[in-house]
Amino acid sequence: MAEAETSCSSSSSTSSSLSKLRMTKTHRTTPRFEEINADLLQNILERLPVPSFASATCVSKLWNRVCNRILSRPKLASALSLNPSLHMAVEEVFDKVLSKPIRPHFALASIGSGFSLIDAFRLEFGSE
Repeated sequence: MAEAETSCSSSSSTSSSLSKLRMTKTHRTTPRFEEINADLLQNILERLPVPSFASATCVSKLWNRVCNRILSRPKLASALSLNPSLHMAVEEVFDKVLSKPIRPHFALASIGSGFSLIDAFRLEFGSE
């Protein structure tokens, strides 16, 4: 009879341990939102439209820090166009580069040898 009690209590403690293990394992496999890697968070925030990006700065100190880092670092964006028309190629590239919510601080243009450099200098950029 003592063996049966020992076996029963042993089974009950094993069951209790398994239950605790499941709870702990479930709890650990569910990542907390605050634990997102700062680089991943930066990647996500950089893709937000401007109003959402502005709101994100108020979420937490970490988010504010990441948003400030995005805004304070110079950003270089690149794009390529194979359009045979100089004007259309440049327009395509600028549309792609400037379509992002956080615009670059500067842009470098590389004009292929098939285009006239003088014509490229005459192109007008900026707002219409």
